[in-house]
Amino acid sequence: MTAPVTVAVIAQRGGAALARTLAATQWAAERVVVDAGDVARELPPGVRRVPPTVDVGAAAASPWVLLLADDEQPDDGLAAAVAAAAGGAPAAWRLPRALDALGLGFRLHHAPVRLAPRPAARLRLGAGLALDLAAPAPRARRLAAGVHVDRAATLDAALPALDADARALAALLVASGASPRTHRLATSFAAGAADVLAAAATAATSWRGRWIVAVLTGYRGLVAQAKLWELAHAQRPELG
Repeated sequence: MTAPVTVAVIAQRGGAALARTLAATQWAAERVVVDAGDVARELPPGVRRVPPTVDVGAAAASPWVLLLADDEQPDDGLAAAVAAAAGGAPAAWRLPRALDALGLGFRLHHAPVRLAPRPAARLRLGAGLALDLAAPAPRARRLAAGVHVDRAATLDAALPALDADARALAALLVASGASPRTHRLATSFAAGAADVLAAAATAATSWRGRWIVAVLTGYRGLVAQAKLWELAHAQRPELG
């Protein structure tokens, strides 16, 4: 089955994470890697690389765009769900997400818009710097299948992964023309942490474990905003 979509994968960490996501989306008519982390080295045949300054709608050739991050692994039913949605009337679709981190599992409450018709698909960073598509639609519907967000299983692995994610998100912010704002340090942290605190656990999880995952998730957004300030300050020292 080939779905009439361009899967645009935001490369944050590259390596094995990116390879897994690309391998799991071979059902798409086209795959494009938006190299936000400057980590996309060798790509499979037919997969195009574009810089973060090129928006996903402009990079796509298919009539629909599905936006993923390279730490998101499609569930078994996602290909069929995307094909069914793309076979209907133009609309925006939300993507259910489950988070796996530090050996804990959560069904995240927030489902960002990730599937949209190409002419309307524009990448944006929503609350907590979650990847989102700004597609004009009165009410986005929810896909029948989603993805697993595969974060680090240990704290030792979590910190370098968090730094890579934050660096890529800062690059996307720069590409979007965003300017550093002090209040966004707090709001990005709070929105990311709140998403985990409101999530439904998929197995027995202590509140201590939930809080640790929530803090790491919020910290990812905070560091991205700090890196945005660092990049802006390097270009314009008077901003400091």
